[in-house]
Amino acid sequence: MIIPTVEIIAGIVLVVLALRDVFDTVVVPGESRGALRVARRLLAIMLPVWKWARRGKSGVSTSFAPAILMGSFLIWMVLLWLGFGLIAHALAIGSRRQPISRRHCSSSEAHCARWD
Repeated sequence: MIIPTVEIIAGIVLVVLALRDVFDTVVVPGESRGALRVARRLLAIMLPVWKWARRGKSGVSTSFAPAILMGSFLIWMVLLWLGFGLIAHALAIGSRRQPISRRHCSSSEAHCARWD
């Protein structure tokens, strides 16, 4: 009983943080104030890699910003997928039905015919 509750809470927190980060990064102008700061972290990781791949060319190519934007969207989608997956998994645990055993069925019950 405690594990599904923890999964639901973790899923809700992950979804709220991801949606807040998307809103703060895409909609609100200025510096991102989101808790996750996905775009900023991705930028910090990818900028040195991008410059190394260009090998000596000055500046950053025009495809860098769209790559960061698409990478951010991909990370946000994965975070939302994980959050909603945790919630769905926790809700599915409580709704699982136990299999019907043969000893609980009488010969006249139609749902027990599969055991014969």
